[in-house]
Amino acid sequence: LFGMTTLSPLSHSVFWSLLCNAGLFVLVSILWQRSQEEERLAQEFHATTDREPVPWADATDGATIVVGEKQAALLTALGGYFPEAKCREMLGEIITAMGLDQRKTISVIEYAEFIRKVEAKLAGSVGSAMAHQALTSETVFTAEERARLAGAYAAILLRLHISPRELNEKIDFYREREQLLIDHSRELERRIDDREREIAARVVAEKAMAAAEQKFRSIFDNALEGIFQVSPEGRLLIANPALANILGYDSAADLLNAVPDVRTLFRGRRRLREMLFRQLQAGRPVENFRIRAVHASGRIIWLNIHARPIFDEQGELLRIEGIAEDISTRKEAEDTLARYQEELEAKVRARTAQVVEKQAFLEQILEGILAAVIVVDRQRSRVMKCNRIAEELLGCGREQMLADGCSPQHLEPVFSDLDRKTLNREMVLQRGNGTAIPVLRNILPVVYKGVPAYAVILFDISEHKALERQVSMAQKLQSIGQLAAGVAHEINTPIQYIGSNLSFLAESFRQLVQMSRYHREAVSAVKNGSDINELCRDFARKAEELDLEFLTQEVPQALSESLAGVEQISAIVKAMKQFAQPEEDTLTTVDINKALEQTIVVSRNEWKYSADMEMRFDPANPVITGYPGPLNQVFLDMIVNASRAIAEKRGEAVEKGRIVISTAGGERGVTVTIADDGGGIARENLDKIFDPFFTTRAVGKGIGQGLNIAHAVITDKHHGTINVDSTVGVGTTFTIILPYHPEGSGGAGGRPRPQ
Repeated sequence: LFGMTTLSPLSHSVFWSLLCNAGLFVLVSILWQRSQEEERLAQEFHATTDREPVPWADATDGATIVVGEKQAALLTALGGYFPEAKCREMLGEIITAMGLDQRKTISVIEYAEFIRKVEAKLAGSVGSAMAHQALTSETVFTAEERARLAGAYAAILLRLHISPRELNEKIDFYREREQLLIDHSRELERRIDDREREIAARVVAEKAMAAAEQKFRSIFDNALEGIFQVSPEGRLLIANPALANILGYDSAADLLNAVPDVRTLFRGRRRLREMLFRQLQAGRPVENFRIRAVHASGRIIWLNIHARPIFDEQGELLRIEGIAEDISTRKEAEDTLARYQEELEAKVRARTAQVVEKQAFLEQILEGILAAVIVVDRQRSRVMKCNRIAEELLGCGREQMLADGCSPQHLEPVFSDLDRKTLNREMVLQRGNGTAIPVLRNILPVVYKGVPAYAVILFDISEHKALERQVSMAQKLQSIGQLAAGVAHEINTPIQYIGSNLSFLAESFRQLVQMSRYHREAVSAVKNGSDINELCRDFARKAEELDLEFLTQEVPQALSESLAGVEQISAIVKAMKQFAQPEEDTLTTVDINKALEQTIVVSRNEWKYSADMEMRFDPANPVITGYPGPLNQVFLDMIVNASRAIAEKRGEAVEKGRIVISTAGGERGVTVTIADDGGGIARENLDKIFDPFFTTRAVGKGIGQGLNIAHAVITDKHHGTINVDSTVGVGTTFTIILPYHPEGSGGAGGRPRPQ
């Protein structure tokens, strides 16, 4: 309109809205008549405005107020509330706003206006009451200045030729007129704002609609799934490019032209097609409906259809709309997966049969093996499985064990330290009936029925231990048999001089008895009156023949030698008894110094002719927890080997060798060192000396079992170490370290108290 084609729709609408509103306002103003009261007030207002303006400056009495003085007074009044700099800044702003910055004096009316503005500024910070109170002091506004201000107001009213009542009426008139104009202006502004908001909302809605249409058109055209609308008769109304692409057409228009009836796409599947349309015509939506369709090339494809019917207000079917997805590749993959699934199930069935067969085989082995097998849950420490041997060995029924009636806590130490993978650990098992049997324990981490567990395998080694004791005893007896001649010689020597001493003591006792008889006869003769001098000479002669002084010296010495010989024999017998006693399966306290002393006594006849024995024992008498019998056997083999090595080196030489045995307690345990200055061991044989049946001696002088058994006793039974250091022609040193408490003995791990 009017050629304004370049305006935007919003600007065009605003322009015509304002134009219509202005025209309507003018028309209403012309047609609307004023009331008599409004006419009177208008005439009075016009008459008043025709008068000359009142000269405000002339209304005063000519006196002036100095700005600098009043500014100082105001700074003092405001100083109680603000800093001086802020007060000066506030007054400067007001002076500048009123145009008084270039003037030195002002009228009283100007000063009153200045005070009013200062009070308004101060009221914004401290409140109106405090601001008014602060500016009513005599220094700010004197009584004379107030009187002059009242006179100025009176002069103004006189110049206006109007009474106070008329002045109030006019003021009220102007206020009413001003309020009327303000209300009318606000109403006009409100109507304009409403119209602008309505226009803006309409523009926004139109833009949103266009954007939504563009968005949905973009979605429709760019969707990967085919979108369609079909009439109730089956005619294809709308199709997007994706549907045309799925069905093999170049564009949606080609699809609409080539397929007038959508039913022709589903040839060969009449029953399924009729079921699809029957369900939609009944008002039920279709979800994931799979059906075969004919491609433009003639091949068959699979479609997955989601559709819903659209009805009008009368319930008549308007159209059917939905989406179609090409699932040919997925269908092929599903068919392939189904075949794989069937093959997999067949393999699983075959594998399951194999597993069942293996499970039955393992169950047979588990029940037939001569070992107790117990499966324990790692987390809950509860028995999950056990075999028949476990029931017999532990003396606890399978049902009772699986029902937690015989929990692992009651079978210590068999079920202790399960988190440590240990193999071939010997321990003593306390059975349910109170008997104890030695067992060999192995712990293996396993997974049983998908649960992490431990397999505890226990072997009953009672027969093995009995055989070991028999072998150990036989070895001891063999050693004792080899030492028998020497021990007999060691016992025979003190017996010989004990026998000589006893013969001497018997003869001496006979003589003393004879002297005692002479003494009694002499006493009796004196009592009968015989000559005492003759009796004394006769007694002295017999005492001289007896040699009492000699008996006094020799008898005590003979007794002492005999007692020493008896103690020596007793020590040898005691050592032999200790050495030959049967081996015990339980750990006990072993005094290392005492064990070495007994072994040295037993083997004395082996080494005394070829070597001197030097003992450097720890005065603290270190003790360990161990097996005394096997340790004595180890020490004996070491001493005998040392003495024979020295004898082989010395030959017929008169000079003896030396064997040094020392003990020392440390943090790790007790260290026993046995050193000799024999011929030594060749370097190529050092790695073989602990092997079974290895020996460097001639046939018939050794079977090579001594050091092998010694190694087993130290390392396996006592969890210690044995090392050898040897130099050919210089000698050999064996170092044995025995821990205070072998692993699994239940000791605290520290040094035992010496005994």
